Amino acid sequence: MEFNDDEFLKLVKELDLDWTNFMVHEHDYMGEFLYTFDVTPEDFLIFAKENINLKTKKGLIDGMSNAKRAIECQIDSIINFLGYDYKIFDRRNSYQNTKEFINTHFAEDTVDGITDRIKLLHILGVTPSFLISKIRSLRNKVEHEYIIPTLSEVKEAIEIAELFINSSMRKINWTIRGIYFGSDYRYEIRERYDGGNYTISVVNPKYLYIGTNNIKNGSIDLILIRKNNNYDPYDYNESSNGRLEIKNENSIYPYILLIFFTKKYHYLSNVLGKNLKKEHIKYYVQEP
Repeated sequence: MEFNDDEFLKLVKELDLDWTNFMVHEHDYMGEFLYTFDVTPEDFLIFAKENINLKTKKGLIDGMSNAKRAIECQIDSIINFLGYDYKIFDRRNSYQNTKEFINTHFAEDTVDGITDRIKLLHILGVTPSFLISKIRSLRNKVEHEYIIPTLSEVKEAIEIAELFINSSMRKINWTIRGIYFGSDYRYEIRERYDGGNYTISVVNPKYLYIGTNNIKNGSIDLILIRKNNNYDPYDYNESSNGRLEIKNENSIYPYILLIFFTKKYHYLSNVLGKNLKKEHIKYYVQEP
């Protein structure tokens, strides 16, 4: 079911979460990140390194341009991966709720030359802070200064691009991520294969599941689990569970992304419409 305010409020009310005492279970499926385009960021890096080996004016200019293309290709691929259309993301009238989220959470002093795409990735922790100024400087050299870059400048640009690609890939090395949480939980003692025991925490229905199964299509699943039939995290075929589809135009969509990337689960209050202060929220995290 597509998002509906009334249905959403009913699910939140039925969940009846105790914000001072709830448990979060992380539920991830690791997989291969697939690029959007025929030419990958790594391809552009290879081109850039081949360019500087020419040691000509054209080689230096092309090397700088390909380093920039490597960064842009990586950014656009991640934006698409997050369920947005990279071609329209920076337009003034697109994804208004996400733009408001960006304006609220982007804390850098200098914003000149930084696109909304980069700002979002920075908020999510995909782009390290020190790379913001580096990327800005690189963009200016390529687009606004009609000068031939030096060999050392091009090498630095390639290093920046390579660092950004590698660091961001470590952040998006999952293809499906989910969390489920609730206040009705208990601890159980289980037996290991070797005969030993271990303690595990179990969240009982009712609990809420949020998952990125359909994120590439611009939607995130929000499901109130009423019955899981002993499946973890829930039985996909159980019709009694309440399901809503959170679209990328919804105001809570970027907050869910923020939770998945930063694991700051106090933002669940923003998702569930409570907007509580961080110090008033107490939870325990059970990692996968």
